[in-house]
Amino acid sequence: MQKIFLVIIFFVTILVFPAFAQEQLSGQEIILETDKTAYYEGDVITITGYVSKVISGLDMSIQIFSEGTTSTNLVEIAQINVSEDGEFTKTFRATGPQ
Repeated sequence: MQKIFLVIIFFVTILVFPAFAQEQLSGQEIILETDKTAYYEGDVITITGYVSKVISGLDMSIQIFSEGTTSTNLVEIAQINVSEDGEFTKTFRATGPQ
């Protein structure tokens, strides 16, 4: 069975351009964890995390990449709602080469 390693790159998406949003995000702490360090095709991957500053109406965007021997491929992009206490979670299934 081919082992699938994930490189998770994430960022907070800002869909509007007001300067106050940039000020509110300065000093933002983001903690992101997965339930394992490596996954096999078909495994369920659970991502959990925390943001220190919650901005109402602003979702977390996560990009998930599969790291292969010759290339890195974008697997999924997800918009995740962040709770009022700053916590978020997302689950998805690890897939093989597409």
